[in-house]
Amino acid sequence: MKLKLLLLWLLSLVPINPLFAAEHHYWGISYALTTLGASSNAEEAAPTAILGKLGQRLDDRYAVEGRFGLGVLDDSVSAVDVSIDSLMGVYLLRYLPMNNTASLYGILGYTQAEVTTSPVGPGQSTRKNGVSFGIGADLGSINIEFIQYLDENDFDINAVSVGYTAKF
Repeated sequence: MKLKLLLLWLLSLVPINPLFAAEHHYWGISYALTTLGASSNAEEAAPTAILGKLGQRLDDRYAVEGRFGLGVLDDSVSAVDVSIDSLMGVYLLRYLPMNNTASLYGILGYTQAEVTTSPVGPGQSTRKNGVSFGIGADLGSINIEFIQYLDENDFDINAVSVGYTAKF
């Protein structure tokens, strides 16, 4: 329910005007090195994920985007396999243009993640959601980002990603 309300709020920020021209839409793909930590365990797993995004630039300072990601490589910590099954969310980006091709940004949004832990035997899947925030840089069509997707009581997910973004 919270995700739906956040999505409706973000969509209400999109004015009905020429911003819907094609040069304001973008898509991207990135490879993320994540850390997934549990509050009960000092060790962190480091599974990887691939993420896709679709976005709409509202003006030269703001954008709204949706993301969906899937785990690529699992990691093991203390004989327990850890994998990211999915990540999805809605985000508002605030840009600080540096020049015509480079800009820094802050990102704030809402993420839902599903993670599976598999000790010997069948795995246990956990779904969590919460507020996400981070910083990044667009350098032409290359994107670099650090984001904390989740910081919940029983686990947190952070990611450093490198990706490609293009307008359509």
